[in-house]
Amino acid sequence: MSVAIVASVRAQYPTPMTLEQCVKCCNEVAYRLNGNSAAGPWGLRAKTDGTQWGGYSKDVIVHRETGQLIDIMINSPATSIPAWQDVGVNASYYAPVRVEWLPTAPEPPTLPPAEPPPSGDLAATVAALETRVARLEARFRQAGEVMGGV
Repeated sequence: MSVAIVASVRAQYPTPMTLEQCVKCCNEVAYRLNGNSAAGPWGLRAKTDGTQWGGYSKDVIVHRETGQLIDIMINSPATSIPAWQDVGVNASYYAPVRVEWLPTAPEPPTLPPAEPPPSGDLAATVAALETRVARLEARFRQAGEVMGGV
């Protein structure tokens, strides 16, 4: 089940991942392992040397009570293959947080209904548009002069 959670979270990110994305993935995995809560045994591993981001390990989470370290991504950030590998013990635990910086698919924009094509004489429509463009250009020139030639 644990590797299934890792795989589910990992699927939200591109390949390759950035170091920041790796840490965010670790955070979300720990959060989900804790039952979608920061109040649980799983958290981020503090790491200030080697490959890390923001002071956290890029691919290892830690169990608060036991200090057990679990590598959750093989070959990160290049391929970041989901895994669940016990890699030792360490006491550097940071609770995960639920944050909004996790990737989500953006909502598609709502577009206004398309205007119907102009009816009548196309040449007259083009001439009217050219007149409007000329007026707008004149207003922009005037605004630029007022603003000191910007």
